[in-house]
Parts: sequence; structure tokens; C-alpha cells
Amino acid sequence: MVRVAREHPLEAVSLALVVLVAAAVRIAYVGDPPVRYDEVFTWQQYAIKGVRHIVTDYTYPNNHILNSLAEHFAWRLFGESETIMRLPALLFGIALVPAAYVVGRLLYDGPAALWAAALVGGSSVLMQYSVNGRGYSMGMVLVMVAIAAAAVTRRRPGWIAWAVLGVSSVLAVYTVPTMVGGVAIAFAWAAFRRDPPWKPLLVTGASSAVVALLLYLPARGDQAWNPPTRWIVRGVGDKASVLDLIWKQWNDALPWPVQVVLAISFFTAVIANRRLSRDSVPFPVVAIAVTAVIALVLPQSPLARTYVYLLPIYLVTAGAGLSLLIRLPLARLPRQVPGQTIAVGVAVAALLALSLSFALRGNERYRLDPPRSEKFAATLVRPNRPMMSTVTTADPLSYYLGGYATGRPAYGRTLLPGHPRKVTVAVATRYLETLPSVMHLLGIKAAPGTKPRLLRDGHWVDFYAVALRP
Repeated sequence: MVRVAREHPLEAVSLALVVLVAAAVRIAYVGDPPVRYDEVFTWQQYAIKGVRHIVTDYTYPNNHILNSLAEHFAWRLFGESETIMRLPALLFGIALVPAAYVVGRLLYDGPAALWAAALVGGSSVLMQYSVNGRGYSMGMVLVMVAIAAAAVTRRRPGWIAWAVLGVSSVLAVYTVPTMVGGVAIAFAWAAFRRDPPWKPLLVTGASSAVVALLLYLPARGDQAWNPPTRWIVRGVGDKASVLDLIWKQWNDALPWPVQVVLAISFFTAVIANRRLSRDSVPFPVVAIAVTAVIALVLPQSPLARTYVYLLPIYLVTAGAGLSLLIRLPLARLPRQVPGQTIAVGVAVAALLALSLSFALRGNERYRLDPPRSEKFAATLVRPNRPMMSTVTTADPLSYYLGGYATGRPAYGRTLLPGHPRKVTVAVATRYLETLPSVMHLLGIKAAPGTKPRLLRDGHWVDFYAVALRP
């Protein structure tokens, strides 16, 4: 990086600006959305408990162990708040931008790397994961580090690169097990050459697998390793529907012309690989091949975020294609016209435009995992009027009601404390809940002659005061 800054000062300054803008947007919104179900479940069930509990309990896949440990120590150092809950995700979400630049430079060249950083920095999806207290942004950074290390083994083989590949692979899988797909891509890229270095490849791969298994050994046999049948997709048709969900997620908030430009740029980078890369085979082809084998052979989760580690790879490749498409017409300009400066300016402008569009979406900006709670929930509860909600809304609301054990809303008539005559009912309208449907699920009915009263019309959750039938 020091050599790049010395030899390409404009590129270095532009990268610094890209990272600064991306970081500013993420920091600005880290405390914005109310906590979500998965965030608060991870926080209350794992992060604020002991280290031994975190590393030995994999009852629920919410426990992204390395992220839970990071949240735990952040809580110990700085106390409890939404920002601290999301601090590891935020830091790694910011780090993903320079990580994309490094991968872009190793696979392609400087302009491509700068575009990769700009697209990753401006991605609505990656912004949202940066302000969501889960382990996905951490896992994506570690996968990118593994890919970068694999790329280095192709240029300057040495034990340091192999060690970085092994360590980053172990940590990625220990953060989110599904990141094993990204790790497989990194190892495939390290092996995909005319004369593969079998000895360091096998030693690194085997030792990484053994270490990862040992780390998960204390949690062996836990429930999350055997998910319910409804969380498993096996048929080819069902897997194709997951692919459609992934594509929609990647293009969240992007106008269709931008989606088309990115797709064309991606395929341009693949087709024009020899003009962009020193590798005879395009890296994304290897990534697609590995992913296809995993998707076709293994059972899959129906959630699009299972493959979120592929999004930075897609954007790095699209960035390479965009850099080429922009450079071709600029090459025809007179020599006195600063074509490189124009290309850099366009990349930075694209980041600013994407960031601005994210900001202007207001309360609709969190589409992938919308918050289901409101921060004023605690103000709506009275001693004689407890709160009730569905199970998935109960967990986020509990964060604002004094903790999981004491403040969790009741999600059934039999769980109501005492015999209150009135309750506050939370209705997650963002998830198409209605007051009648929620009351039916809760097993409650309004008293004859009474009508539920709307207490607050929230962005994601509405709250009603309901007089109960005795």
C-alpha cells in the first residue's frame, strides 16, 4: 500500500476519500434503526453472557461466535447501547471497503480496485449489514482477506501468504459457518493454475479444517447443526428461487438502469479478462464454478444472506468492467485532457450518489432486515397494562422494556402476568401483521362494547391499547 501511494498519489488520495465517505455514512446510521429480532436475540442470549457460554452454545444459528465474542468484550469495555451492539459490524463494514480495493488491485489493477472500493462503499446492502449487529460484515472481510492471500500465493508464494489464507479462513468460518463457501473459493483460486502447489495447499487446507472443527467442538451436536426441514432447500427449482432472492437482495434500492450497467460491467470483466488481469482464467469464473457445485450438491438455506459473501466479489468484478468501459472512450481524448482524473472523479461521484440515495430513502432504507420495534415502546407500558406481541416482535421490544428476562412482552394469554384489564398490543405492520391477526395469535379478544385505541402509529410497529374480555 505504501508503494501504491508513492507511485500513484491520485489513486491513494481517491481511496482515502472513498473510505472516508463510506465510513461517514455507516457511522451516521449505526444508532439509527431500532434493534431487530436477530440482533437483540444474539445480544441477550449470547453477547452479554459469559465467554464459556458463547463458545459452547450453538443452539441457535444466531450465535455468530466470533462476532458474539467481539460484542461481549465491547459491552464489557463500553457498556450497553445499540451502537455498542453494532460496533463490530460497523468496524468490519468499514474495513470491507479497503479490503475490496486490495482484492481489486491483486486481481486487476488500480482503477479497477478504486471502482471496487466505490461500489462496495456505496452498496445499500453492505451499508445495512454495517449497521446490523450480526457477523456478516466480519465474515465478508475475512473472506476477502482469504481471497487476497490466495491471489498473493499466485504471484509471490511464501509461507506468510499461506498462513494468512489459513488463519482468515478459520476465522471466517468461526464467525458464520456459511462463509465456508467463500473460503472454498479462495482455496480454489490458490489451486487453479497450471502447476498447483499441492504441498502448501493441502497442509493449509487440512490444518484450517482441523482448527475450525476444534473450535466448534465444544458446541458439537447442538440444535443449530440440525435445522428444521422448513429451513432446508433441496430441489433444483427451489434453489433457483433462492437465486432470484439473492439477485433481488444484491440490487436493493438500485434503479434498473444501474442494475443493467453493473451486470454488463461484470460480464465485460469476464470476457475482457486478458485486458484487465495477468491471470488467463477469470477469477469470477472460478467463483461461479465453486458456488454452483456447492449449490447443486449440498442442501441450502432459503435465506438470501447465506451467499452474501459473493456480493463483494460481484462488485469487485463489476468495478473492473466499469473501469475498462470508462477508460476506452477516455483513451481517445487529447493528451492534455486528464483522463485518469476524470475516471477517478466518476468513481468517487458514483459513491456519493449511491450514499445519497441511501440517505434519502428515509425509513425505507432498511429493507433487507427492517427493524420491528420502536424506541418509545417502554413509554407505552403501565403497571396495569402489560405489552403483548408476536414472538419475533417480542424480542426487540424487550430491549427497550428493561431486558430479556423481565421486560419481554407476553406472546400468549396464558403468559400475561396477573389478570390485567388492559394490554398494549404491538402490531408489526412492516411484516403485514394486522391487529385482528395478532390478537388471534395471542389468544385475546376485546371486551364487548370496546374498541382498540391506537396509541402510536410507528414506522414499523403500531401500538394499540386493548381492553380485554374477562
